[in-house]
Amino acid sequence: MKGTYIRIPIHFMKDKRILPKERARLMSVYGALWSFCGSGNSCFPKLGNSWEDEGETLCKRSGLGKNTVIKAKKRLIDLGYVFAKRNGQGKNDTYTLFEVPSLESQNQEFKTPEKKEFLFSPKVKETNRTPIKEGKPLSLIKENVKESIKERWERNLKKFPKTTQLQILKFLHFENGSVRLEKEIPFHYKRIFDSLQLAVG
Repeated sequence: MKGTYIRIPIHFMKDKRILPKERARLMSVYGALWSFCGSGNSCFPKLGNSWEDEGETLCKRSGLGKNTVIKAKKRLIDLGYVFAKRNGQGKNDTYTLFEVPSLESQNQEFKTPEKKEFLFSPKVKETNRTPIKEGKPLSLIKENVKESIKERWERNLKKFPKTTQLQILKFLHFENGSVRLEKEIPFHYKRIFDSLQLAVG
């Protein structure tokens, strides 16, 4: 059979963060990117304009228009499946693809905010829109509730299918604020385990 075949990792298909209405579009772009990678996980395809492009472009392989491909790429980056490096000077961007979402790319989810306490300054003049009571502290913002190591692992595991969560937890033993492997983790869970270790710290 002639033609280009696309590759879609199983975690992508089970990712609950992907909405049903966007899954086909993201799958087309993600699969097209994998088709440019060969045996590795990096590629630098030309974007193109539409599925009618001459030569091999991302638009042609995905069967989508330029704007749709750009939006899909942005969403894949946000989800952690793709990392894009801009090369500039008219060169194609370089993409690194992940079969399991790269947890480091989701900065907002894993930032640990600091506790903050706000005090009203007695020197600030009161206006009719912002009433200020001198020297009264606002209530402490409980942004940073101290998480146990087990809670951090469980929170980071939530982005994976329930069966994967349960399988990985079977191999972990939590004790005195640390985690260790009970037994050798199977190869097909190794990449997930490694990315979780990076995210949890």
